[in-house]
Amino acid sequence: MSAARAAGPAPANAAVRGAALIVAAIAIGALLLAQGFSDDGGLIAATPDTDDTATDDGTTEPTDPEAGIDDTDPDETVIPSTEAAPVVRPPEETRYIVLNGSSVDGAAASVSTELAALNYVGADPGDVGLSVETSQIFYVEGWQAEAEKVAADLGVGPELAAPLPAPFELPDTGDVGIIVVLGTDGVISP
Repeated sequence: MSAARAAGPAPANAAVRGAALIVAAIAIGALLLAQGFSDDGGLIAATPDTDDTATDDGTTEPTDPEAGIDDTDPDETVIPSTEAAPVVRPPEETRYIVLNGSSVDGAAASVSTELAALNYVGADPGDVGLSVETSQIFYVEGWQAEAEKVAADLGVGPELAAPLPAPFELPDTGDVGIIVVLGTDGVISP
């Protein structure tokens, strides 16, 4: 005799539920990234200690008597790096999803359409499910160069590109490498 399953509504599509959880996790990650890390040298840059003295013409000059002394060997040959720049996949091979964490209705669809017009391959846009203060472009491992290109194509700086925080995984949306999260800051807007 087999145990009967409890009657009730059929479970919702697992991918949709997973996507909702991932979206919430991304939003939390975005908020944490926006806050920076601790004072012990995380993402918040410390101002450099300088002992510069202002001059009459408004410029500064170092007060350290050894500052400005070039102690490099003039016979030393500097060999340029032969390390190749990372190869950036073309838009036709770059899959993305846009998630709306702003208060603007339809913003994710508009930004997604803008990227599609540039030949990027998009998954259906969605909502984060809560208000996200800071816009962010997350990327999965191996997609940083593409995330920075998406940032440039959206008219924002590459500093918005950040790795997708671990242990988050994307729902089954294909091979999405870029996650654009629209925040209330309006940095990325339609």
